[in-house]
Amino acid sequence: MVIVFEGHDGSGKSTLIKHLQKDLELLNKSVIIIKCPSDEKKGNRQLIDDSNSLQNSFEFYLECCIDTSLRIAEYRDIVDYILLDRYYFSTIVSHEARGLSVDRNLFNSLEKVDLKLEIKTNENIRRERVLLKNDMQSHDIKTFNDDLIQKADELYSMLGFIIIKNDHNFEKTLIETKKIIKDYAGKL
Repeated sequence: MVIVFEGHDGSGKSTLIKHLQKDLELLNKSVIIIKCPSDEKKGNRQLIDDSNSLQNSFEFYLECCIDTSLRIAEYRDIVDYILLDRYYFSTIVSHEARGLSVDRNLFNSLEKVDLKLEIKTNENIRRERVLLKNDMQSHDIKTFNDDLIQKADELYSMLGFIIIKNDHNFEKTLIETKKIIKDYAGKL
């Protein structure tokens, strides 16, 4: 099962994914986490985000999505769960929210996901989390623009995500997420 976790920086995606991985592995399920962009591209991401070229940014993230798609294809039939820390949805959302006209057909040939989850949190909590990061970078600051946040939220809502609230009680968020995954897996 391929599950994508999307949401703004500081929403709790990565933390939730790590806890889910541990819990699924305790159930003897094989799990791989794939980040988009991968950690190997972190330096390039910083250069692209600092450049302020929306087109260059889109091309970089599209390339990351293609790499992620290849990794999904590699693991789809050999692990029980692929947990994606972002995928092409955030590339579409972040670039369209900033005004780029994105040809969504470019993503049609990429590997599909089974379940789309958007992690949302109180905006003040999210911003506090971003500010507390030791490696805060320029792309993190861009997520403080209220107009961009609103546009991105509208775009995510049009993409058919299940929304998971991650405001105050992480254990409750984890339980809710596991229930959604269990319910969805039962439908496959």
